[in-house]
Amino acid sequence: MTDVEQECVRRIAEAKAIPMDSIGLDTDLMSIAVDSLDRVSLSFDLEEQYGVEIPESRLHLIVTVGDVADAVQEALLKKQAATAITPGKA
Repeated sequence: MTDVEQECVRRIAEAKAIPMDSIGLDTDLMSIAVDSLDRVSLSFDLEEQYGVEIPESRLHLIVTVGDVADAVQEALLKKQAATAITPGKA
């Protein structure tokens, strides 16, 4: 697992008070009681941690833990691309 994937698993496990080892990237969020409000809260926390923005349209596509990590990684790539194009701006 990547660092981002591990962090997503850790945050979900902590929020839902379940063991990290019971969560995989293919775990359906609804199966561990992560509802839409939890997803929004999780995304805000991850956006703040990584200094990125996950588009609201992307949030609607999140079904699994892996989808959460993918959304963060996509936002990180977008941020890196924007920084490469306009140096000095993050």
